[in-house]
Amino acid sequence: MELWNRWSRGLVTLLFGMVMWGVGLGSHAASVIAVPALQARVMDTSGTLQAEEIRQLEAELAAIETDTGSQLVIWLLPSSGAEDIAALANRVANEWKVGRKLEGDGLLILVAKNDRRIRIEVAKALEGAIPDVMAGRVIQQQMAPRFAAGDYVGGLRNGVAALASLIKAEGLPAPQGPSGSGAHAQSFNWVELGVFVFFASAIGGTMARRALGTRLGSAVVGVLSAALVFYVTQWWLSCLIAGVGGFMLSIMMSRASTRSMGHHASGLSFGTGTTFGHDAGGSSAGNFRSGGGGSFGGGGASGGW
Repeated sequence: MELWNRWSRGLVTLLFGMVMWGVGLGSHAASVIAVPALQARVMDTSGTLQAEEIRQLEAELAAIETDTGSQLVIWLLPSSGAEDIAALANRVANEWKVGRKLEGDGLLILVAKNDRRIRIEVAKALEGAIPDVMAGRVIQQQMAPRFAAGDYVGGLRNGVAALASLIKAEGLPAPQGPSGSGAHAQSFNWVELGVFVFFASAIGGTMARRALGTRLGSAVVGVLSAALVFYVTQWWLSCLIAGVGGFMLSIMMSRASTRSMGHHASGLSFGTGTTFGHDAGGSSAGNFRSGGGGSFGGGGASGGW
């Protein structure tokens, strides 16, 4: 009987411990900050910066990415909650995949305004250029004094300029043209892509369809359009759009020419090509994309003001 009582008390203690552990995990999960989708180089969910200030910072960060290839992202939020700002910054930087995929040269500046805390999270490829000590100096000397004076955009611009100079001195691989990053999405000429695919479908599609039939010929047009666009841009999204667009346009031209060989057919084809180019640009040209990096191992520094 005594042995049974011991087992009973042990079981109750174990169950109680498991319940309390579960409650603790639940409360911790509830206190973890949800990471928003990355939509811009400057994410301000704290409402601190003015629109023109954000525009200036965006331009400076875009220029750094164009010049060095390294991708810098800023997030201002009200508070990091119960999570340490260093842990939050590492989680955010890896989830957003900041930096180039192959080089892993991203950098995140995280500002928890109400906590008066700053974190510079450095990807592995930049840890040589920006060691923890240097990241700490940038916070203490360039950012914190301006933040303490209420000049948040000034502190951020000072910090970005200091970090950019360190990155340039590292001599990382130069940008190799478009790679699917936000800079490419904003500079890529979607109208040229639409015009190219249209004429490729109109000229090459006719010969391919006559030689191979409608479906196979259109498929060949799509594959060749995708291959040529990828050769020029080295960007998988433009390659995919060109391939699908070339195939669909070739099919539509074939059906239109079957119904009519006159004005109606050419009008339908040209209208479709124009719409395709415009829609593709409207859906992607204004959206910022990460470079696919995310190689953050905890390098960087934290500070306050």
